[in-house]
Amino acid sequence: MRENETLLIKAPTKVATSNTGAFIDLQGYVNPGGREVKFVLSVGVGTTAGTAGGYIQSAEDTASTGIATVCTFATQTSAGGNSVKYGVVPASHRYVRLMSTTQTGKNMYLACHAELIARVTP
Repeated sequence: MRENETLLIKAPTKVATSNTGAFIDLQGYVNPGGREVKFVLSVGVGTTAGTAGGYIQSAEDTASTGIATVCTFATQTSAGGNSVKYGVVPASHRYVRLMSTTQTGKNMYLACHAELIARVTP
């Protein structure tokens, strides 16, 4: 049995600088290796409007072994919005994280999630 789930990669946060996100464990989700994963970056205006974007990285462990870029989001303008990208996480990689970029001297709200198929025991 399979069930679609949303996995939060970065909780909605106001950021004023580029940011290295924490690694999120993909254990319990159906074969990220070889199957596309949908990633969504949501951007909103903070105190001072600017631009923001980012990219998803994957790794074998939280020490960044075998780090690779899975997908890169389009830069969002001060109007904000969502950027949707699909990427294949290598089969040997268990962790993903968001590397976000924010325009210098500005701050924006960022959030990111992945849509995956969870392993469900019948």
